[in-house]
Amino acid sequence: MKGHSPENHPLIAIVGPTGAGKSALALRLSEEFGGEVVNCDSLQLYRGFDIGTAKVPVPERRGIPHHLIDVIDPRQGYSAGEYARAAPRDRRRYRLLPESSLEWSSPASRA
Repeated sequence: MKGHSPENHPLIAIVGPTGAGKSALALRLSEEFGGEVVNCDSLQLYRGFDIGTAKVPVPERRGIPHHLIDVIDPRQGYSAGEYARAAPRDRRRYRLLPESSLEWSSPASRA
């Protein structure tokens, strides 16, 4: 899909437990589809919370734009409303897939 316009790209949400490989997958998909990473981890918003949050260091981000990482001081409060207002302004360019069009099976169920 390289070279396609952003209007044709779906918004892909990668969720899972700590240590599941979400960041590596996000980087791989961003490279493949020309995407960007928008952080949804409430602790990665804070500057200086690097060790406990497993933030991808800047040199390892492969030049892929990352949004909402290291944007607030730890002494500052932050609400869900503020997060929503801070999300990338061009989010309308993504096409959301209906939940029914997504299918996932665990490796165990494929065996």
